[in-house]
Amino acid sequence: MIMQYLGFRRGNEEDLDELSAWLVSRALEHDKPSLLYELACDKLRKEKIIRPGVTNLERLIAESRQKAQSQTMLQLVPRLTDKCISWLDNLLVPDRETGMTTLSWLRQSAVTNSPNAILNNLEKLTFLKESGVLEWDMASLLNPNRLKRLAQIARGSKARALRRSVEERRYPILMAFLYQSLLDITDETVDMFDRCLAETDARSRGDMDEYRKSVARATNEKVRFFTEIGHLVLDENISDADLRRTILSRIPKEKLRSAVEESERIARPLDDNYFDFIDNRYSYLRQFTPAFLSICAFRSNLSDDPLLEAIDLLRHLNDEGRHVIPDEAPIDFVPPKWCDYVLDEEGKINRHYYELCVLWELKNALRSGDLWIEHSRHYANPETYLIPKDLWPELRPEVCQQIAAPQSGSERLKERKTELERMLTRVNAMLTGDGKIRLDNGELVTSPL
Repeated sequence: MIMQYLGFRRGNEEDLDELSAWLVSRALEHDKPSLLYELACDKLRKEKIIRPGVTNLERLIAESRQKAQSQTMLQLVPRLTDKCISWLDNLLVPDRETGMTTLSWLRQSAVTNSPNAILNNLEKLTFLKESGVLEWDMASLLNPNRLKRLAQIARGSKARALRRSVEERRYPILMAFLYQSLLDITDETVDMFDRCLAETDARSRGDMDEYRKSVARATNEKVRFFTEIGHLVLDENISDADLRRTILSRIPKEKLRSAVEESERIARPLDDNYFDFIDNRYSYLRQFTPAFLSICAFRSNLSDDPLLEAIDLLRHLNDEGRHVIPDEAPIDFVPPKWCDYVLDEEGKINRHYYELCVLWELKNALRSGDLWIEHSRHYANPETYLIPKDLWPELRPEVCQQIAAPQSGSERLKERKTELERMLTRVNAMLTGDGKIRLDNGELVTSPL
């Protein structure tokens, strides 16, 4: 009576077959038993089917996980050549000298942002790319959640346990881990590059501050010299012919020469930037930057990107062991604050400052998305976050309906302009009211609550 009142019914063989197929689909996404159990119970509840016994449901989940594992293996069989199988098995064999397996080496995360740590990551990327991991194209074969789950199992399993597991389980786990590692290590390496440059930038600023403190006393002395000489030059009672003799009578020639030489030593560029202190760390950055530029595949959505051309130029120069930057090198990406350093008085390009400028602008471009990297998640092509251009005409009506916007761009702009004008009217009324919100010298000021 209760079952009929609530609208529930007992499941038949067809219901169980349907549930089994549904569980296999879920297991291909995430095969954690407890999660599958919760999902199965939730599905049965929604369909108002009385849940089978716990033992029966657990057996059904176990069978579904096994079927999902078999399907995963079938999808990967074309990639599992004899050479690939042998290579995957060798990942689990300890090195005779270090006692560490290649799997353990790949699982180690970097703990510093030093050049050696970055080089170690770049070595991992080279190893994975040369081994053909990119050719597997795992993302098109397996569900993203399934990939992550299998990779997570590899990270938490000992090499000995994986060696003992059946092939149907072992190889998908290793392949998913290697593919995920390629993406993770790429992102980690770029993050390390960013932090290394940020630390270099901060230390260079600190060096400049320390330098200013160290020359403060000498600078004050030179200002006093200048003041005294300036008074003599402006004194109309001293003729031009007697000016030099008068100055030297007040300030001994040797003392003046020493002051001039010291002024030349402590003089800073007119913009007083700290890029010359960054240049002091050029050799430190060069420990890893040639390999970083060579291994990472940077891309741009612009057909003609001067920064990308500059990166390609540095790759070419590094490969050939050349040091001189050609006169026709791209410089359109160089911001004004770098120009006086990159180009000397004769218009020649300084290699150190040119390369440093490329690195700093590369860091900024990766942050903003102007440049992106292949086989990365955090620094992927911004276009991948948008609806594909070829699908947009078909999806436009549905999307515009969901966001309550017209399909015409010009109409949408008119709407936004009207909204802006209406909001500006409200803001203007607030500014001319009781003074709780006001403009003070062009800045918006709000009174405390």
